[in-house]
Amino acid sequence: MIDVRMFDACIVLTAHAEGVLLQKSWNSLARARLRARNHGLTTQVIVVLDRPTPETIRVSASLPEMLDGDKVISVDEGDVGESRNRAMSHANAEWIGVLDADDYVSASWIASSVLTGRADPRQPIIHPEWVVFFGGDAMIQRQRGDDDPLLRRGIFLVANPWNSCSFAHREIRLRFPYRRSNVVGSGFGHEDWLWHCDTIAAGCVHRIAPGSLHCVRSKTDGSMNQDHKRRFAIPARSAFFDIP
Repeated sequence: MIDVRMFDACIVLTAHAEGVLLQKSWNSLARARLRARNHGLTTQVIVVLDRPTPETIRVSASLPEMLDGDKVISVDEGDVGESRNRAMSHANAEWIGVLDADDYVSASWIASSVLTGRADPRQPIIHPEWVVFFGGDAMIQRQRGDDDPLLRRGIFLVANPWNSCSFAHREIRLRFPYRRSNVVGSGFGHEDWLWHCDTIAAGCVHRIAPGSLHCVRSKTDGSMNQDHKRRFAIPARSAFFDIP
């Protein structure tokens, strides 16, 4: 019989050329999974390798403390949004989070996100409260829910108010897959910014997981965000911009 066990949370960990940094991100997740277990939550992790380097493949094959239900899958998408979508089709969980394989999260991230989401019948999309950028340009940013008066709707015209790390209910993830970026061909990029616009336009709410933190590696070279900026990429058309 096929095991169709449903977990409380699944984390999609996207990897490409992170190499040994994947191990550090995995260790960060391990702490968050332990805290989640202390709150009675079961977790699954899916590591998705999208056109990975040999070093990243080597590290992924020796990740410690993999639990029943954890998976490592390989895809040939060349796009972080599409690789997330592929991984989510393998997820067996009520809530699904996304994380890049060179970033870190606080031990509270999973538990705070899932418990915050479950407390709201509207199935909100949940973001970390704090984002710490390190490695290149150091910065600390506090993220705010879309119910916060300090978060103005007009910000979406010029910036993305939330970063890529988020949790959402399985139904939301399957209803709103990430759209592929095509910076070179069409000039469209910033898949997370676009996903936020699309979900808001559809009536989804965005909330904050109290006390949670996401540490983002700020790279001077090889960063997808930097590449998008260098090519003057913009989000593709979204119904969000049709709303008065």
